Amino acid sequence: MTKKKILSLTIAGTLMLTTAITAFGATTKQEKENHWAQPFATRVEEAYGIQYFMENKSLRDIISSQELEELIKATIDEDFSQKIQETTREKVVSTMVEIWAEKTDTNLEEMILPMILVYNDTDEIDFDYRTNVMVAYFHGIAKGRGDSMFVPKDAVTFGEAVTLIANTKDAILKENTEDKDEVENGEGMTKEFTTTAAYEIKDASVVFDFELTNISDEKREIMFSSGQQFEIEIINEKEEKVYTYSHDKFFTMALIMKTLEAGESISWQDTWDLQDNEGNLVPAGEYQAIITVLLMEEEIEKQQLTTIMDLHIK
Repeated sequence: MTKKKILSLTIAGTLMLTTAITAFGATTKQEKENHWAQPFATRVEEAYGIQYFMENKSLRDIISSQELEELIKATIDEDFSQKIQETTREKVVSTMVEIWAEKTDTNLEEMILPMILVYNDTDEIDFDYRTNVMVAYFHGIAKGRGDSMFVPKDAVTFGEAVTLIANTKDAILKENTEDKDEVENGEGMTKEFTTTAAYEIKDASVVFDFELTNISDEKREIMFSSGQQFEIEIINEKEEKVYTYSHDKFFTMALIMKTLEAGESISWQDTWDLQDNEGNLVPAGEYQAIITVLLMEEEIEKQQLTTIMDLHIK
């Protein structure tokens, strides 16, 4: 028997981004460590033992239909038999939502979605995929690329593919909350925390609002090792780090402990004046903001504490 899902969500001007195009593969260790998608790739590789599949592949490369089918079979759906004719964003995201619906016993045709314009280019999304793209947004499977754009006709890269795999698995586990055995045994990719962020360009500055939320069912004690509770890094189109929040700042060296009840969040706000670490105004262009909450707990995956956003500086 299928379950009827009703979404009743309020979106208050929040721009949440999880996918972007960057590089990964048999390059240098530094490039891997600096790559935003490395945590996703590592999670998927370790969870499913597919290091052989990712070997010598770049996350910037376009994934083929056959490679995507193989990746899906090796990870979230070993019985996947659909022939993917194209790897556009709209098609691939729609496919991930179909897998999510099958694994969670959800009838997509009976879903009620909020009447809200999520993407500025919604009218460019094929009508057959539009509902699934919206479901993906509200369930954290896929977000836009920046400026509230989805860019539905672009081809999916390996970086986006492994991110979608990880997010889809998380969404399945979150929906199937009654399946406690899998969670207790540490199988899959469960989350205890999630980070979300939004930004606004105002008065020649970028104002960041971000928060960490305890999405577990229990109260959590969190700890910071100093007065610095977060880091913000700005990366330019050449993948160069032009700004770091902590650059030339000093923080108190004292342990800071906080308690987050189940579902509770802790929020921060910070303003970047569009100057690089040398005090020079950055030129107009495309940038990425990487915001990381600096909890001490080593067992919490960095991916749960990090949000990445595309910035368009005019």
